[in-house]
Amino acid sequence: MSVCSASGPVTGEPPAAAFAVDSTSLASVQVPDSTEAITDYTVADPVPAEPAKSMEEEDFPRVLASDFTYAGVPRYTMTGYLPYTDTHLKPVPAAIVGGIYIGAFIWLHNEQANAWWADQRGAFHVQDDWEYALQVDKAGHFYGSYMASYLISEGLLTTGMSWDAATVWGGVAGLMYQTYVEVEDGYARDWGFSPSDMASNTLGASYFIAQHYIPVLQNFTPKWQYVPSDWLGKNTIHHSTTFIDDYNGSTFWLSANVHNLLPNAAAAYWPAWLNLAIGYNVYGVGLPDPRDRERRYVIALDYNLVELLPDGHGIWNWLRQGLNMIKLPSPALVIGNTTKFHLLYPFTLSTGFHF
Repeated sequence: MSVCSASGPVTGEPPAAAFAVDSTSLASVQVPDSTEAITDYTVADPVPAEPAKSMEEEDFPRVLASDFTYAGVPRYTMTGYLPYTDTHLKPVPAAIVGGIYIGAFIWLHNEQANAWWADQRGAFHVQDDWEYALQVDKAGHFYGSYMASYLISEGLLTTGMSWDAATVWGGVAGLMYQTYVEVEDGYARDWGFSPSDMASNTLGASYFIAQHYIPVLQNFTPKWQYVPSDWLGKNTIHHSTTFIDDYNGSTFWLSANVHNLLPNAAAAYWPAWLNLAIGYNVYGVGLPDPRDRERRYVIALDYNLVELLPDGHGIWNWLRQGLNMIKLPSPALVIGNTTKFHLLYPFTLSTGFHF
C-alpha cells in the first residue's frame, strides 16, 4: 500500500537524498573550544549554608543602629550587639551581671564604711550639710548617681533587657544605691541623713533617664576629673581616707557638645571632637579657718573622646564611650579669689597671667 502526496508517493522508508549532507555546510559548523565550553556551562557555586545563630543573635527585634545613638554618634554595648526593642532576659548573663554588681556593692560599702562610718553607729537622724565642702560634695552626689545609673543600665543591656527598660531600671537602681548610702549616713553620729545630698542623688539619676527621652540633653555630659590633692600641693580634707572624700582634688564638669549646638553653617568650622566645659572645684576644704577655703569656677576646652579616639572592635568602642565621662587635663580659665589661665588644668603649669 502506498500513500500519495503532491510530490509523489511516500513509502515507509525515506529517500536516500534525505540523508545527504553538503560537504560545504559541514565544514562551516563551529565546534566550541573545550575550555570555552567549560567556562560557559560550569555549574553555579552552591550557596553557603547560613551559620547557626548564637544565643546573642536570636531573631528578636533589635533597636536600629540609626536610633541607638548618643548626641548623634553611635552608641555601643559591652557585647557589641544592639539592644532588644523588648525584654528577653537571658539567665546566664543575668547571673553573671548580678554577681558583678554584688561584688561592686560590697567593695564600695567597705570603702565608704572606712571613710565615714567606722565607729560612728548611732540612732538614725536627719542633719542637712549644705555648707559642708562648699557644696562640691553635692556635685559629687549628682555625678555619682548619674554614673551609677549608667553603669547599671549598661549591665542590664547585656542580660537581654530592652533599651528603654534598662535605662529606667538603671536610673532607679542607681538612685537606690545612693539612697542606701544616705540612710547609712543617717545612722552615723557625726553625719546624718542629708536632704540636700538626697536631692542631688535624685537629680543625677533623673538626668540620666531624661537624656534618653529628651535627646537634646545628650549634648551636655556630666564629667569628673580627679588628681590627688597632694599632687597639686593642696591641703587634703582632714578626715579623707579615700579618693571619694578628697574634694580638693576633684572637679565636676558639664561638657557642652558645641558642634551639635551650633547652626549647620557654623558647625562646619567647629571640630566635632572639641567641647567646652564648665567646672566647679574647691580649695582649702578641711582647713581649720573657713576663711582659707575658696570656690573655683573653671571654663575649659574639653575633648569628645568618642569623636577623637579611633573606632575599633569589640569592647574598645564601649570603653571609649565610658571614658568620655572622664575629664582630661586641658587649657582652662580658673576664676576664684584670683583669675588664672592654666595651660593644663588642674596642674599648676600656667602662663603667669592672673588678675
